[in-house]
Amino acid sequence: AQWCIAVPDSIQRVTERVVSNNPVVVGSTMAFVPGYYKNSALFSPYTYRDGQTDELKYKTLATTEYDYPNQEWFQKGIAIESGHWSEPYIDKGGGDMLMTTFSMPVKDYSGRTAAVLTADISLGWLTSMFGDVKMYPSAFSMMASRTGKVMVSPAPAFASYGTIQDIAASMENNEVVDVLSREMLAGESGSKTVRFRGDDYFVYYAPVERTGWAMCISSP
Repeated sequence: AQWCIAVPDSIQRVTERVVSNNPVVVGSTMAFVPGYYKNSALFSPYTYRDGQTDELKYKTLATTEYDYPNQEWFQKGIAIESGHWSEPYIDKGGGDMLMTTFSMPVKDYSGRTAAVLTADISLGWLTSMFGDVKMYPSAFSMMASRTGKVMVSPAPAFASYGTIQDIAASMENNEVVDVLSREMLAGESGSKTVRFRGDDYFVYYAPVERTGWAMCISSP
C-alpha cells in the first residue's frame, strides 16, 4: 500500500484488491492521518462487499458523523506496529454478521505514518470450521476474545453465555474461575478438570497467536 500514498486516486484500488482477493474480508479502508493531505482534512475511501449481491461497493468514511480518527481501529492501528485485531462486534449494517477488524499502520517513504489500512473480516467461517472438527464424541471447541466474549461455541449449553467469565461463574468448582477467566484470557496454555452441571470435563486451552484471542477444547 505504500506506493499509492503519493497518488490518492489509486488508493481505492488498494482497498478493492484487499476485499476482492479475500473471500472472508467484507470491507477495507485506508484511513489517512488527519491533515496528511493538505487539501483534505480527512481521507478514507472504503470498499465493501454487498451482503445481498456479493458485489463490491464504495463509499467514504471521512464524515464528521463517523469521525474515524477517534475510532478504536484507527487509534490502535496507528499505535501498534504489528497490527491490531478489534473486539468482535455485530455489523448492524452488514447483515448482522459477527466480525472483527484488523488494522495496521502504513508509512510513507520518509518513514512517517500516513494511514491505517484495515480489513473487516467475517467470523462466520470460524463457526463452520469448528463445527466440522470432531475430536471425540460430545467434545467441542470454543473461542473467546481478549476480554472474554464468546466468539464461537457449538455447544448449546454454552451458547447462551455472553462471556467466558459468565461460563466460569456458572460452574460448581471455583477453580474454574481462575482457569478460564484469568489463565486462559492471560494468554496461558494448559489443561484442567472442571465440574459443570453435574458432569466432569477435561478442558485444554491455549492462546491464538497475534490476535489476543483464546481457544479451548472441552471433553466430558
